[in-house]
Amino acid sequence: MIGLCAVVFAVVALVGVRGDLAPFAAALHSRKFVMATIFLSVFCSVAANILVNYSASVLPMAIFSNLGNLITVCAMFLGVIFLKEPVNVMSLIGSGMVLLGLFLIARTNNALLQGSRALPNQEKSEKQ
Repeated sequence: MIGLCAVVFAVVALVGVRGDLAPFAAALHSRKFVMATIFLSVFCSVAANILVNYSASVLPMAIFSNLGNLITVCAMFLGVIFLKEPVNVMSLIGSGMVLLGLFLIARTNNALLQGSRALPNQEKSEKQ
């Protein structure tokens, strides 16, 4: 899927510059561009996917599936910190709602896990 997106974006870019490859070659001469591309490839794609797969194998699905909502909250705060974007009340309310929802899901899931662990002990005591 990522490869298909890369091909589509490259074709669109080539159409935009009318087939002139000079802008592509010029970008490769910039050390800043090459380093940014390598950083985005390694950390934002490969490492992120490895961490997501690891999280999916370790966390309960109820928590893992809802952690994707943190992406929006993190993106908003990173935009504020690094890009000096303005923060408005609605963004803060939305972020608070997402965090509250994740807290409630984690708390509920934790209670369910503790309850399911207690069941075998209860069954043993009932048999005796």
